[in-house]
Amino acid sequence: MFAASFLRIVAHLCCFLPLVWLALVLYTGAENLGADPIKGIQHFLGFSGLTIFIALFLLRLVVALLKMPRLLALHSALGLWGIFYSLAHILSYFVLELNTDIELFLHELTERSYLIAGALSFLLFGITGLSTLSLLRRKIKTGWLSLHKLSYLALALAVFHYYLSLKGTEWMLVIYSALTLLMLGIIWYRKGFPLK
Repeated sequence: MFAASFLRIVAHLCCFLPLVWLALVLYTGAENLGADPIKGIQHFLGFSGLTIFIALFLLRLVVALLKMPRLLALHSALGLWGIFYSLAHILSYFVLELNTDIELFLHELTERSYLIAGALSFLLFGITGLSTLSLLRRKIKTGWLSLHKLSYLALALAVFHYYLSLKGTEWMLVIYSALTLLMLGIIWYRKGFPLK
């Protein structure tokens, strides 16, 4: 019990660090975010969310392959922080770039392919996140695991969104794409791994 609680605390602290870094950068000088600080904030929040989701899927892989169920104590913490940063990423775009113009936001959402991919990814992650709530899990019973597999598609869409949002190729895109393909390949080979 103590080990699980300790792991959760460590996970929450690690996931909180990007917010601390962003706050320090904004306090000391937004020029550290690049030529366009607003874009810098958006990309940083989105990248943090994607990084956490990648870590979550790597965690699933470790749990399944190495038989380390104790590490599942980190799963909900990583999932919540991943959704938090993804939502902050969307809100930073909506508030800082579009000035809360809902009509423009909806127009952009239907016209730009990278936004469509990102929105679908967030929607699927949101659905799978809600499906982990105890009340919903009891209602959908065995369908919970099938619903949870939507997160695999959500991760692929998130990486695709990252790719489309870049003007060139970055090393982190290559690394995250390779990790995603590797993880999804292992999932396909094993026909998915159960998450109990």
